[in-house]
Amino acid sequence: MRTCDEEGPWQKPQRTKTQHYVPQLILRGFTNEAGLLCCFDKVYDTTRTTSTKAAAQEPYFYEVPAVEENLIENFLRDLERTWKPMLVDLIKSADAGHITDKQILEFSPFLVLQWMRTKTMRDISRESINKHIQSMMDTTLALNNMAGQVQAGLKEEALVGVHIKQILDLDMIEKMSTCLECHYWVVGINESDHPFYTSDHPVVLRANLYDGARLMFGPRDPGIEFAFPLDSRHILLILERSHFAEWKKHNNKSVVLNAQQIRDYNGLQVLRSCQRVYCAKNDFDLARELCAARPEIRDSNRPRVQVITTPVKGMKNQIIMLPME
Repeated sequence: MRTCDEEGPWQKPQRTKTQHYVPQLILRGFTNEAGLLCCFDKVYDTTRTTSTKAAAQEPYFYEVPAVEENLIENFLRDLERTWKPMLVDLIKSADAGHITDKQILEFSPFLVLQWMRTKTMRDISRESINKHIQSMMDTTLALNNMAGQVQAGLKEEALVGVHIKQILDLDMIEKMSTCLECHYWVVGINESDHPFYTSDHPVVLRANLYDGARLMFGPRDPGIEFAFPLDSRHILLILERSHFAEWKKHNNKSVVLNAQQIRDYNGLQVLRSCQRVYCAKNDFDLARELCAARPEIRDSNRPRVQVITTPVKGMKNQIIMLPME
C-alpha cells in the first residue's frame, strides 16, 4: 500500500473536460497543411478554422454524476487506439483497389459505434423517449379530455444515462455490425478539386425505399445506404444488395466517384449534421446552397422523429416512432 510520503496525497480522478463525439483520428483526415480544419456552422452561416481538439466535442459530454469518472471517455479512447491502425490499413487497401472481408469484420463495429456516439444520436434518443412518454400521457389524459395539458419527459441527466447505456450495449453493436457486413462494401475515391466533407455526425444513413408511407431506415431494410467519409479523398459506402445490385462488381473494391456522386455524399453530410460541417479547405458553396434551399436543416433542434398513435381499441393502442431523416 502506498503512503502519502511515497507518492504524495491521493487525489480523486478528475473528469476529462473535452470529450469528442467524433474522434480526432477521424478529424485529422480532413485537415489542411497547417493541421487545421475549415468549419462551416449551419446555424450561424459562418466559417472559421479550428483544431481537431476543439472540433466535434462538448465539455463533459459523456459524464453524469452517477457514472464513474471518464468511464465512456476511457472506453472510447482504448477502442480508438485499436481502430487507428485498422483505419490506416483500410485506406491503404482501398488505394490498392481491394478491401478484405477481415477488414470489414474488424471495422464494422467502429462504424456502428461512431454512428451511436454523437450529439445527433443523443438528440434523437431524447426526442424519441420524450415524445413516447408524452404520447402515453396524452392518451391517458384524453380519457378525461385533458390531453396536452401536462408535459412529461425525462430529465437531461437520465437521457445522458440512456445514451451511455446504448454506447455500452455491446450485444446491440455486434448485431448491427452483423447486419452491415451483409451489404456491399465499397470505398469511393475522390480525385476532384472538392474534398469530401465530414461533420459532427459523420456516419450517415439514407433510406431509398418506402414501406407504404414509412421510409425504410432499418440497417437491413431494402434500399438502406450508409456513407462514412474516412478522409478528404476516401468515403466508405455500405449498400444494401438488392437495391444496389449494379454495385456488385464493386463489392470489396474501391471506385473513383464522379463529380455528381461527390456532391451527393457531401450534401448528405450537410443535411444530416447537427450544426457543423468540416473540410480541408474553405469549400462550402454546396453547404450554403443546401441551407438556402432547405432552411429547416439549419435548426440544430429540428424534429427528427415522428410519433404516430393508433386509435384505442379494446383499451389498447400502439405508439409508433418513425425516423424522419
